[in-house]
Amino acid sequence: MKKWVPVFVGVVVVAALAVDHRDALAADAAAGKAKYQQFCSACHGQSGKGDGPAAASLNPKPRDHSDSSYMKTLSDE
Repeated sequence: MKKWVPVFVGVVVVAALAVDHRDALAADAAAGKAKYQQFCSACHGQSGKGDGPAAASLNPKPRDHSDSSYMKTLSDE
């Protein structure tokens, strides 16, 4: 019986960390969306296609963030 206590405690700790990590990712995604709406959507549009209200007056035109082949070439930095 005593042999199972450390295993049980370990499982509980891992489960708790996984939930915290998932919550942190959700918070990061929500914060990222808010930042995108605030700083990027005027040019890149709500869906990221480069068709925001300010895009018509820009040269060069804003990038299409929904173009996965281009976006894969970018780093997070």
